[in-house]
Amino acid sequence: MFIESWHYHPLGFLILAMLLTIAAISLLSAASRERVARFIESHARPFNTFYVSFVIVFVGFGILRALSQLGH
Repeated sequence: MFIESWHYHPLGFLILAMLLTIAAISLLSAASRERVARFIESHARPFNTFYVSFVIVFVGFGILRALSQLGH
């Protein structure tokens, strides 16, 4: 039901991609996971900016969608 999911909330696929990435990272060796962790820590500002922006857009879209459905 990917098409229905897309129409309901297009950002859901981004969450799916993030969860799959986290799952893939968890399958890496300990040394590789450490390298990924160091990379993320060394680039904390862009990751945090992306995270906060994503949450604002995700929640904002949901609120706007809910408000638009109130009239129906």
